[in-house]
Amino acid sequence: GQVVWETNTIAPAKPILASLPATTNQQTILIAGTAEAGSTVQIYQNDVLAGTIAAGDQNSFSRSIDLELGNNVIFVKSIDSAGNVSAPSAAQAVIFDTENPVFSSVIVNPDPARAGSTKITFTVSKTLEANPAVTANNKPAVFNSLNDLTYAYTYEVSGNDAQGETAVKIQGKDLAGNS
Repeated sequence: GQVVWETNTIAPAKPILASLPATTNQQTILIAGTAEAGSTVQIYQNDVLAGTIAAGDQNSFSRSIDLELGNNVIFVKSIDSAGNVSAPSAAQAVIFDTENPVFSSVIVNPDPARAGSTKITFTVSKTLEANPAVTANNKPAVFNSLNDLTYAYTYEVSGNDAQGETAVKIQGKDLAGNS
């Protein structure tokens, strides 16, 4: 009799990992990309196997994993039916952050304020996605500068402002979307 078998000693091509966000406040993230059709894709998170998924007939794969708080380095490998392992995909870092930014050291100068420019400075605990919205008496203050994590705004006090205490409100989102 004759026995026939298949020989396959060639590793699959390096899989491609779809772009991931640099920061997020969502614990579950979708890992997607392309790999050799029919291969088993191994998803690694911080050098630990986090899950597997089969690459479909169209070479695509997707599976959700849960991120750890802080930095998560994600990459994938592909294993064909013969057990040949691909080189790892390019790694991508995702920071999972659920902490809201904290605004502190708020200084209003001059205090008490009279008609004219009043400077409002404050510090934020982390980098924001955009300049925060600052209001005094529900009217917008104007952004002046950012130095490290210290912001400076100007509010123009006018005769139309209510006399007495003025409420300063600061709102902003960090890079993960926390506010």
